[in-house]
Amino acid sequence: MTKTLDQSNDRATKSGTENSPNSPSFNFELWAKQLRPQLLASLYKHK
Repeated sequence: MTKTLDQSNDRATKSGTENSPNSPSFNFELWAKQLRPQLLASLYKHK
């Protein structure tokens, strides 16, 4: 199971670095950290 996960992660990072100069995982972490509070707030508002 870990082998397939590692392989898919390698594939994702390779294709991501080829398409963009920045690391896709780093960008996603930044994006998630910035949006998570807003997403949670909007979810609670709708409830």
